[in-house]
Amino acid sequence: IEMAASIFITHLVLLLTLILCSGEREIALQDQDISFDDEKLNPSDPLDHNLGFNTIGQKRFKCHCDGSECSPSNVCTDAITCWKSRVREVDGTEYVSRGCYEKEEHKLLMCNRESQNTNQHKKRNVRELSGGAQFSVECCQADLCNVGPYPKLDDY
Repeated sequence: IEMAASIFITHLVLLLTLILCSGEREIALQDQDISFDDEKLNPSDPLDHNLGFNTIGQKRFKCHCDGSECSPSNVCTDAITCWKSRVREVDGTEYVSRGCYEKEEHKLLMCNRESQNTNQHKKRNVRELSGGAQFSVECCQADLCNVGPYPKLDDY
């Protein structure tokens, strides 16, 4: 009898829940149809293919740059941030490089954990990668600001 009573109560609760919480059956949209289906695309209006962050009016800089993407002048001219970095592999091998970020999302990825230093430099704290390698990135925003010594890494 106890099991039958609990089954009855469970079914009663479910039935009451469905009846009381059925929700509105009418769609509660705005009174006016604000559909965009009737709008025509003006072919003379250029499409903005730079989806993502709005960098209109953002100051651009010249940066020293290493690597094949910077040839032949080793200076990039349309950067939003300059950077220089040092990486130390687990075996002690170190690599240094410098370059520029032309997109906001690249800057946010590599320059987001920074502490403000002098001379418009922002230094990323020394970080360890999962395999035990270390890296440090300094970001700055001024023409050719990524010249000079590379960031230091802590000794193991």
